[in-house]
Amino acid sequence: FIYLRPEYSERSGKTLGRAIEEAYNNGFLGENILGMLFDFDLHIHIGGGSYVCGEETALIESMEGGIGRPRLPLNRGLWNQPTLVNNVETLSNIPIIINIGAESFASIGTPESPGTKLFSISGCVKKPGIYELPMGTHLRDMIFYHAGGIRDDRALKAVFPGGISTPILPAREIDSPMDYSSLQKYGSKLGSGAVLVLDEDVCMVKVALRAMEFFERESCGKCTPCREGIAWLRKILKRIEHGDADNKDVKLLMDVAKNICGKSFCDLGDGAALMLMSILKHFKDEFIKHIDKKRCPFG
Repeated sequence: FIYLRPEYSERSGKTLGRAIEEAYNNGFLGENILGMLFDFDLHIHIGGGSYVCGEETALIESMEGGIGRPRLPLNRGLWNQPTLVNNVETLSNIPIIINIGAESFASIGTPESPGTKLFSISGCVKKPGIYELPMGTHLRDMIFYHAGGIRDDRALKAVFPGGISTPILPAREIDSPMDYSSLQKYGSKLGSGAVLVLDEDVCMVKVALRAMEFFERESCGKCTPCREGIAWLRKILKRIEHGDADNKDVKLLMDVAKNICGKSFCDLGDGAALMLMSILKHFKDEFIKHIDKKRCPFG
């Protein structure tokens, strides 16, 4: 099965559907594939739209018709059968490794993170898009060479290197290679490879609030620290944005975020908390300005 969120079903789903149909028509899927007495079927499963279903056990729950909630890993997976859950991008590398050999594949990228990765570069760049690049490509090169630089020639402010659930990097730290170990040294993660670029005119309070609204909406509600903690973070951020907060609220944000970390079954709660803590670490002054002026300094 290829599991898709419904947001991707219109374009990606149709493209995958055509590819699967073509594979069946040419004997690469179905019964007795290429006369080798090997049968293999492939189906697309459209989920219900829950972000947390990116976690493998929640994905299995969703496919079985249950609530998309993470559970402790079991010996039996989908419909009590042995189940392997992998990202499609991981599986797509297997034919390449077989064709060129493991040694040639490992020569691409870095020794610790070999191969290429699909990076989705979006936000305030001139050429947003999906780029397949060697692991270890520097973040600066991704933004200013491949994606054409910052839109309207504004200054770069910050980057989420792996989606909004990864800690943010300020502009001074974009010389990091984009691989797993290098980003850890900068206090962030590679995540999904969804590079979100922010320019100098972006309000970090608004970024934090919009992200927290998303996490609150997508939390499955199973774990109390995630469910209640994210709701409180969203309320405090809303107060700051509306000019109804005081300086104690900045410390309160950090305290609540710290108490979410490490207390949930899946990574959604940690992602929300670590994202906010990184924004406060690098852009605390913007929160103070919001509180002092009782309005957004960016208009």
